[in-house]
Amino acid sequence: MKKSRVLLSCYACEPDKGSEPGVGWNWALAMSEKFKVRVLTRSNNQNAIRQALLDIQKPNLSFLYYDLPQWVLTLKKKGLISTSAYYILWQLGAKRMMGKSIDDFDIVHHMTFNMFLSPGFWRPEKAKLILGPLGGGSCVSVDYLALFGGKKLIQKLRSKLVGSWKYIPTLRNTFDRADYILCANEDTYKLLGERYRNKCHVHLETGIQRSKIREPEQQAGNKVRFIQIGNIEARKGWRLTLNAVANICGKNGQHNFECWFVGDGPELKDAKLLARELGIESVVFFYGKLPLHKTHQMLGDADVLLFPSVRDTSGNVVLEAMSMAKPIICFCHQGAREMTDERCAFRLKPSPIDQSINLIAEAMETLIEDDELRRSMGAQGVQRISAMHTWDAKREFMEDLYWKLLNNDKRESGEHH
Repeated sequence: MKKSRVLLSCYACEPDKGSEPGVGWNWALAMSEKFKVRVLTRSNNQNAIRQALLDIQKPNLSFLYYDLPQWVLTLKKKGLISTSAYYILWQLGAKRMMGKSIDDFDIVHHMTFNMFLSPGFWRPEKAKLILGPLGGGSCVSVDYLALFGGKKLIQKLRSKLVGSWKYIPTLRNTFDRADYILCANEDTYKLLGERYRNKCHVHLETGIQRSKIREPEQQAGNKVRFIQIGNIEARKGWRLTLNAVANICGKNGQHNFECWFVGDGPELKDAKLLARELGIESVVFFYGKLPLHKTHQMLGDADVLLFPSVRDTSGNVVLEAMSMAKPIICFCHQGAREMTDERCAFRLKPSPIDQSINLIAEAMETLIEDDELRRSMGAQGVQRISAMHTWDAKREFMEDLYWKLLNNDKRESGEHH
């Protein structure tokens, strides 16, 4: 039986990586089980992909590489054009390169980057078109704009742009042409669902390999170890974490915990300076950016994941922490709301900054004092991820979606997964 052919557009696609490169790679592996998949990705991913393919047998999986001229890449590296602008140019070039050959495929599926404001320029005449899971519909609450300092105007402008998407003709044309639009979280669904209710569905873009899910383990040591992983930048809420730590230390002099930061970023120096000013250097440790395997090792050694992001489509690290039986402290919004529930996470109500700091501190104190609660929340996270967020489950969902689409069987509007 001839396999249906799929073109998977994955600008970000690289093995053994976190974030979007890992998402692109894992979707490519998953969908090649039953479909003949060709992945369109960047040329700089080529060596890593070729090396990975030597170790696996995937006869249905092949890759097509494209990148912009070197002078455009140089402008990006020098900061003269943004990554977003480069990505849009890459999409235009990729579309031109593919030309009418996109209709040699049965399905064209745009996957990464997953920003809904740049979902590609694909307009196949015959092939079915799937977009997503798309994110980017989440905006920074007014309560948290002060975290961005002099850059809060950028967040305000971004919110205006997100809210005005329907006035951008190229976006409307792409969404109009799409047969399905998958949204990575509820925020993006609410933006697009009003106009495209009949083909918009919520489905988280990331997952976990079932083989990586662990049962809860009792961590050795007298101190409870909190970890925050990701770029040190305003939207990740690092100021909230540091002030929450200071609240705990100042309230009762409690030092039976540590707080680890893993990640680099434009505000790392500011974070170290604030930790010094708050007098919490004895309990806060900055490790910078680490290789993925080392980051996973540190997450395994920690007791609790802190994820106080004020804008994040999903947050792969939340699923990784759940797979290792770690309780989560997060805000009940955006991607974290999709991934967690009250049994495995302290899902804090987004609030003014001072109140948010107090809520984070209270959650941390509760987990410091209750070993059994940490264990039981971790176990609930394992249970939830095993049932809902494995790559096996995602593959089954997408295979079903592909077959329904190929057989012209639309799903009921507004369905969630």
